Amino acid sequence: MTSEAGISDSSPGYGMTAVATDLDGDSWVDLYVACDGTPSLLFRNLGDGTFQEEGLERGAALSEDAIEQAGMGVGIGDYDLDGDLDLFKTHFSDDTNVL
Repeated sequence: MTSEAGISDSSPGYGMTAVATDLDGDSWVDLYVACDGTPSLLFRNLGDGTFQEEGLERGAALSEDAIEQAGMGVGIGDYDLDGDLDLFKTHFSDDTNVL
């Protein structure tokens, strides 16, 4: 199934936490994987049973300094009350958590 859905096409990573929710507001459930020491992965649901990895393009793969982080956990909610879901990713000790 992962191959048919396009999930296995992404670069290998060390996934620690995965969440499923509609992150882009198109009513299709997307997947986000916080990775440890590799870029995190954001799989956008294309609505036809397949996904496209867009973590780098959407700013969800690396730190703001374009550095791989030690993603440990993810929280999802509307942090800034604008009606859109936001990701809060925690990291290993001495690494900056990101929103």
